[in-house]
Amino acid sequence: MGPMKPRTSPSTNPLHHPVIETLISPANLISS
Repeated sequence: MGPMKPRTSPSTNPLHHPVIETLISPANLISS
């Protein structure tokens, strides 16, 4: 429930932002 727990709160994690997720989603599909 805090910025020190990005694993528990993916919403707070900047890497879990919807915009970044959209860019990583296709990248993961290509990586696979």
